[in-house]
Amino acid sequence: MHIRAQPGDYRSGSLDRDESQAVYADVPGDSWNRIFYDLFTRTVSTRLSSQFPDALPLIRFPTMGFPSFAVSTHLFQRIEDGDRAIDPLYPSFLSSSGAGHVLDEPRYSLFCRALEDALAEVGRRSILARALMQGDLWSAFDSIYAFRHPRGDKGKQLDERRDKLLVTLARLIRKIALTPEEVAALADNYAPLSHAYQLPDLFQEGTAWIEVQWIPSRLHDRSVAFRRVAHVFIKPAVPVGDKQRFLNDLRREDLLPHTALDGVALVIRQLVIDCNGNVVPTRLVTAVQLRLFQKDRNGDLVKTELKQYELSRRLSVTSAASGGLTPEPETAPAYLPASGNDYGFASPQLGEHALSPPILAKLRTRCVACHFDDAESVFTFRMHGVDPGLSVRQIKARFDDDCARYVASQKLQREDWTALRREWSRD
Repeated sequence: MHIRAQPGDYRSGSLDRDESQAVYADVPGDSWNRIFYDLFTRTVSTRLSSQFPDALPLIRFPTMGFPSFAVSTHLFQRIEDGDRAIDPLYPSFLSSSGAGHVLDEPRYSLFCRALEDALAEVGRRSILARALMQGDLWSAFDSIYAFRHPRGDKGKQLDERRDKLLVTLARLIRKIALTPEEVAALADNYAPLSHAYQLPDLFQEGTAWIEVQWIPSRLHDRSVAFRRVAHVFIKPAVPVGDKQRFLNDLRREDLLPHTALDGVALVIRQLVIDCNGNVVPTRLVTAVQLRLFQKDRNGDLVKTELKQYELSRRLSVTSAASGGLTPEPETAPAYLPASGNDYGFASPQLGEHALSPPILAKLRTRCVACHFDDAESVFTFRMHGVDPGLSVRQIKARFDDDCARYVASQKLQREDWTALRREWSRD
């Protein structure tokens, strides 16, 4: 069970015990629940920011976005269940310890048994459950494939375990793959979210929001090894006549984009591997982030309002009509990024001589760490090394698949994909 913590408690949202949860089935011992537990649930030792009362005494620690950040001298523990918009086997940024988690005993044997039990199942899980589980298994495959072992006898043993897991993961990924018809049947889970929380219908033509793309290669796509596709939307502060000129002006280095915009949104959409072995897009949204720029009568920024929603597998399976996306308040505990291209979970920090434990702060602080003083920066238009003459593209189609096809094409060029297809094709 999750701890029912008071506001401001660093334990808010964590588990009170390290044990399997009822995510895919009511019985915690269900094979899919055990797979989820092995991939996602673990105890994280972290420093606390001064935003938490328990953090005292404090020291100063330089971290991304904050040259001198106040954090606890001691480490605190959270038991993360992992049922949110994150990848399994964390941490994975600057570290392979997440993948090593399932290569060491006793977790290795438990994970192998859970995978074999799932392979032996005769029944068929729901389309949505299979899409969600395949996404997590696919991520686990990539992470384990990239694992770098120590030298010596220990390394040889880990290599053998790694190779066995890759074969088993590929078999299960193939077994639960959706047919093209099933992929098409996956519902749009953003629509119920927008209705429930009065959010803009971002994928509807004719609204004030515009989906944009300056360069096809995005950090969000690359950070997940091209298994998901990012969509970026903007809302102009005033109606514009010449949209192309307006969009191109956002590239100017002397322009602060938030002065011309009322908001920016990021939507992450999942790709799956269908039963034919093709990487294909779905309408399944895993995360939504909105930043709305509140201004005074002179147009000056007063505050950036933050809205974030993350996929819960448990909610998706038990209440598909809800869309499965849950709100994360800006006061929710969140681990700080280690650098500007770190979209991972519970990432270790860059210490002076070695990696340091992660830092837990508030969600708003995490956003500010990347997007500056009031989370107002729009990185889409602040990329370096881009041809300044390249126009900003306005994307008009609902769930435009050109973006997804580009991401899929990048995935097909990677070694981890070649390895997965090799194992997939085995008898």
